Amino acid sequence: MIYQVPTSFLYSNDIFHILGIGAMPFLIGKKLTDFLADRFPGNDFLKEHSYDVGLAFAIGAELVWSFGVEPQSPFDHANDISGKLKDIGETLAGAGIAAGGEYLWGRRKCSIL
Repeated sequence: MIYQVPTSFLYSNDIFHILGIGAMPFLIGKKLTDFLADRFPGNDFLKEHSYDVGLAFAIGAELVWSFGVEPQSPFDHANDISGKLKDIGETLAGAGIAAGGEYLWGRRKCSIL
C-alpha cells in the first residue's frame, strides 16, 4: 500500500515527498527536540539546535525512503538519477517550508489555542 500513495494521482509523488518525507519528519524532529529541551531545563543545546534535528529527521526519512523502501517498489526506476535528485530537492523544500512556518509561527505573540 505504501507504494500506491506516491502514484495514486498526478503529482502525488511530489506532494508525498514535500509533505510526507520533508515537512512531517522535520516537524516531528523539531517538536521532539523542543519537548526534550522543556523536560530537561538548562540544556540550551537542544533548544538551539531543534531546527538542525528537524532537518536531520527529514534527511533521514529521505534516506530510508530512497535506499530502503523505494527500491523494493515495482514503480521504482533505479537508473533515473534526475528523478532521484528532484525527489531530494522536494524533500528539502518540504523541510524548508515547515521550518519557515515554524519560524513565523514562533514569532507570533498570541496563539489561537
